[in-house]
Amino acid sequence: MDPPPAAPGNAPPVNAAQDASGWYEYILAYMNTPDGAGLWQSPARGVRALARAMSRHATGDEEAEDSYVSIASKVAADIRATSIGT
Repeated sequence: MDPPPAAPGNAPPVNAAQDASGWYEYILAYMNTPDGAGLWQSPARGVRALARAMSRHATGDEEAEDSYVSIASKVAADIRATSIGT
């Protein structure tokens, strides 16, 4: 038997949080704001705030925040790694 469909409003956008390629520029821009300054630290600070901002950007609200935490953390770490020494 198939699982029941997700309740409207509870499902994250299709592929939005799984695809890092569309988020690089957004996250880099966010990291260069006062709210994103902690993301340059290691360990990063403010990943949840970034995930909320990504959710608002993609869906219009913060309810899908959990769907964005992993991609926010990974892309911010990639940006930090490539920015060292530049």
